[in-house]
Amino acid sequence: MTAKLFALVAEKRSARSSTEITSVEGCVFMIGVPPFFRAFANLRTAEERLRSTPHALRGLLRVVRRSRKASTLSWDFAHWRTDLAIDEIAIATLLHDLAEMLVWCFARVLAQQIEALLRKNPSMRSRAAQLAVLKFELHDLQLALFKRWALPELLTAMMDSVNAAKHKRTPRSE
Repeated sequence: MTAKLFALVAEKRSARSSTEITSVEGCVFMIGVPPFFRAFANLRTAEERLRSTPHALRGLLRVVRRSRKASTLSWDFAHWRTDLAIDEIAIATLLHDLAEMLVWCFARVLAQQIEALLRKNPSMRSRAAQLAVLKFELHDLQLALFKRWALPELLTAMMDSVNAAKHKRTPRSE
C-alpha cells in the first residue's frame, strides 16, 4: 500500500513540481484525506488473493514480517546515528523487498520454485536462485517498477544496494 500511495501521488503531481514527497504523511496531506480513502477503498487483501494457496500466503507474510522488522531496526539505527532522513530510511527499508512480495502474490509458483531451490541448496545465494528460476534478479525488477511508478528518487536510491555501496558513510571520528 505504501508503494501504491507513492505511485498515486506521482501520478497526480504536476510536472513542474520540483520537490519530491518522501513520507506517507506528506502523500496523504498532498492528495487529501477523503481522496486517499476513496483511492484505497476497494483494495483486495493478500489474504483474499492468496486464500487458495496458504503456502504462498505464509511465504508472503514471512517477507512482510522481515521487511517490517528491518524497517523498525533501520529507523532505530538512523535515529541513533542522528541521520536527517530517518523516516525515508525506514520507508526505503520497508519497500526493499517489494518485488519479492509481488512475486509471492502474483507468481506464486515461481516464488515456490525459488524457495525450493534455496532449501535444496543451502549455500546458494538468493540472487542465484532468482536468476535460475526467473532469468533476472528481483532487485532489477524492483528498480524497474520504482522507475515505472515514478516513486521518489531518494527512496529508490536508498533502496538500491548498488547505489548505497557508492555512498557508504564512514564511521564518525570521535
